[in-house]
Amino acid sequence: MAEKVKFIDIRQKHVEAFSSDLPEYAATKPAIYTGAVVRAAAKAGWFDPPIEESAVGDMEPSEVNCIYMAVMAEYARVETVPPE
Repeated sequence: MAEKVKFIDIRQKHVEAFSSDLPEYAATKPAIYTGAVVRAAAKAGWFDPPIEESAVGDMEPSEVNCIYMAVMAEYARVETVPPE
């Protein structure tokens, strides 16, 4: 599933919106955190086609985890400073 996740052309405003909706990692149980990450990305409009925040709770946990992994990989990609 993660390889099927498509993203928009993410800009700083999308990263800020995503980050502002994340709970503190250390204070959050893993299953809640993965769902929160997917919901935050959905709310920030990261997905193409869009995924509704409200749909996350009805997804299979493995699907949420796959999307979570794709979101975190995309986040790392857009935050990486290219070498000069």
